[in-house]
Amino acid sequence: MDIITPGSPGWNNNPQEIKQQQTLYTVYNQQQPRVQVNYNNIYFQFNTRNQSFLDMHQYLKLRGIRNNAFMLMLYDPDLANINPRDPNLPFIWQARVLRECQLNYWYFLREIVRIPDQGGSMEGIPYKLHRGNLAYNFLSLINVNVFEILPRQQYKTMSACIRFTYLFNFGTTQSAMYFLHKDHGGSKENLQTVKNIRAMLPAYLRMDKPVGTRGLIKVPDRAETLGHHINWNVIKTVPSARNRINAGNLIRGKTVPLIWFDEYAFIPFNKEVYLNGVPAYKTAAMNASRNRKPYGILITTTPGDLMTEEGQDSFQLMNDCTQFNEDWYDFPYSKIMAIIDRNKRTNFVFVQFTWEQLGLSNEWFQSICKDMLYDWDKIKREILLEWNVSTPNAALTPEQLEAIHRNVQDPIKTIMIFDRFPIDIYWYPEYFGNTPKYTPIIGVDVSGGFSKDYSAMTIIDSKTTKPFATMKDNSIDPDDLAYVIEEIVSKYMPNAVINVEKNGIGASVIKILKKSKVRDNLYYEIKDRVLEEKFDGVHIKKQKVKTRVYGLDSSKDKRNDLIEILRERARDHKDKFVAKELWEEFRGLEVKRNGRVEHSNQSHDDLTFSYLMAMYVWTYGQNLWQWGIEKTTIKTDEDVDEEIKSDDTINVASKIARELSFEDNSEMEKVNKQLKELNKAAGTLYGVWLAQEREKDNEALQDILSTSIGREAYARKYNVQNPNDIKRFSYRDNYRRFYKAIYSDPDMEEERIRKNFNFERMFVNVR
Repeated sequence: MDIITPGSPGWNNNPQEIKQQQTLYTVYNQQQPRVQVNYNNIYFQFNTRNQSFLDMHQYLKLRGIRNNAFMLMLYDPDLANINPRDPNLPFIWQARVLRECQLNYWYFLREIVRIPDQGGSMEGIPYKLHRGNLAYNFLSLINVNVFEILPRQQYKTMSACIRFTYLFNFGTTQSAMYFLHKDHGGSKENLQTVKNIRAMLPAYLRMDKPVGTRGLIKVPDRAETLGHHINWNVIKTVPSARNRINAGNLIRGKTVPLIWFDEYAFIPFNKEVYLNGVPAYKTAAMNASRNRKPYGILITTTPGDLMTEEGQDSFQLMNDCTQFNEDWYDFPYSKIMAIIDRNKRTNFVFVQFTWEQLGLSNEWFQSICKDMLYDWDKIKREILLEWNVSTPNAALTPEQLEAIHRNVQDPIKTIMIFDRFPIDIYWYPEYFGNTPKYTPIIGVDVSGGFSKDYSAMTIIDSKTTKPFATMKDNSIDPDDLAYVIEEIVSKYMPNAVINVEKNGIGASVIKILKKSKVRDNLYYEIKDRVLEEKFDGVHIKKQKVKTRVYGLDSSKDKRNDLIEILRERARDHKDKFVAKELWEEFRGLEVKRNGRVEHSNQSHDDLTFSYLMAMYVWTYGQNLWQWGIEKTTIKTDEDVDEEIKSDDTINVASKIARELSFEDNSEMEKVNKQLKELNKAAGTLYGVWLAQEREKDNEALQDILSTSIGREAYARKYNVQNPNDIKRFSYRDNYRRFYKAIYSDPDMEEERIRKNFNFERMFVNVR
């Protein structure tokens, strides 16, 4: 390395500045500034001028997160009243700001860093915090490997560059950081962004000018490499691989604790590059952990092409990741690591937020679509975050998939069962007391918990047949799955009916549930079973007995029934799937050469079949009255009534009229006239009568529940643990209870929330 001597280019000849910077470097090397600060205390800077940090604090608070102000933390409370970017800031304050930056990454993001503003002032613009980069920054601070996908131009790459700028300047020592991209030009561009961000820091925080009295070491500062002359950190860009052998050697043997793969789904031979670099990375990460320094692998990408090898490898890794949950902000480190360690496939955590979840408006979406010339292939990839799933013989038509997609939504909330197993909630069914008003149906598809397939669960509402909750886990074992089902039913929906696929592993789940307190919630059918066979030399005599058969056999005939349900629902009820994860699986369903409908090599179908297990009960279920399921008329997606019960006189008359052939046109006209009158009555007299009868039934039920005997009978029927919990309950009460459950302030109503904070977009599809 080159030596800089006094008077040579790069030497700072101002003695006062030399002394000041030397003192600052002493502070940098972990010595306290002269003003005494108790760094064991934590304060929160609510007077920050960075509104996005205050908005995220309010958002987490409204979501019920208790640890909702960590992004506002401050160790030195006096810094709340100074401008750290003031060019005339006294030296003692510079030292205190530097010390705060070393200890507090959130302060660096909130108050210090500026982003280059094309055409704007040289000051740049403050960092904008949203749900996506909040999750990434939170996970990076606890050294978790992150796989992140965000819409275009929403701080995905910029957040990574800022994080590495901080690590390079303040966050660690003697560490190498490697940047990889689909081509070398992309990684060099990311390094240049790091340099630009560093150049926009206050002069006293840049640390880009070596100082000293006897000569200095000149560190590399080139397009491919950047070194630090104080902490000996270095950032290196890695060229793309030309072939598979070259890919295996790119980072093999490099003890690098910090690696960033940008546009991972487009990096040639990405799996070879990653796997050959992991052993050396692991050694470096363990060293960094021992020295309490940062480490981790970051993958950022837009959805790739599943027709390519790198796209398939990226998609598989993404599916294997542990899904991030915003409830983690309240969890201790040990609990988060326990959740990640449960994943038997990878240590990566997947972070993805849609443009709606980031709070962007429809106007923004329309504008970006126009800028992209309405190229829907690119819009789906870069804005809607859809992977180009293509199957040679798709089970559903493109028109059906597109119609389904228009009606699906992201979960509005995720609850953790036993603090380990996440259940996604898509909407809240109506409750009566502590019991759903309409019996939920739970479909369960069971795997062995060996990561190849998922155990999945879908819960539908028996009135609308829409899914309102799902669970999908590739590492849960059958015993834990049974306990999760028992917990959900006993705690949240005691009147639910449970249908488990009765394969070899599913039978063990059923066996556990039969011994649990939700035994009576298990779906069963009455079938003849051969108890004994006798042969008298001439005839075989079989003794049969009626037997309860729990769950659903995974036979060929039953599977055909399930597939027929799927096709019927995709044809007539595309608006009722709701759950986005179901749609994502539907895209990968294909018809195999033997006619069997299964997932493609790049997708899964576990959640699909758990949904169909629930729909089987609703469609073909026997003796549904004993579980309180009453089939009613539902509407197709074309707003045509689908008749389930055959006691509607209008439809009966219409059916008779269609089946008869009339030779006399006058008779046909007479029947049509009568049908018109009857249809008119349905909206008036007949409809009013039905409404009155339903109201009478409801009043009768309320009278019964007003007595202790009635409440006890109702409790026995629907497994309500405490009969005194049963009371009158309206839809409005349920709606208000939902907002009380979501928001931490129970007195804050929806109108007040929307008046004070513009967070509608963050609560996508809240009902």
